[in-house]
Amino acid sequence: MFYEKFKNTVEIDEVIQKNGNNKYYIDTVLINKILLNGEGLKEKNIIDSDICTKCNSDKLHSYRQDKEVSGRNTGLIMLKP
Repeated sequence: MFYEKFKNTVEIDEVIQKNGNNKYYIDTVLINKILLNGEGLKEKNIIDSDICTKCNSDKLHSYRQDKEVSGRNTGLIMLKP
C-alpha cells in the first residue's frame, strides 16, 4: 500500500528497502523530508532529531519494540516568524 501511494516519488527505491527475508523497511524520515521539500520547505529548515524510538523505547513508544501494546508518538511543527 505504501509503495502504491508514493510510487511516483523519485526516491521511492531509497525510501523502501527489502531485506533477504521478504521484509520491507520504510525510511520514514526520508519520505517526510521528500514530502516537505515537495511542499516548498527548504532542506535547511527541516530538522531530524535522529532519535530512534526502538533504541529509546524506555522514553518513547516503539511499535517495532512493543508491537500491539505500544503507544503513539506525535510530531511538532513550528513556523518561525
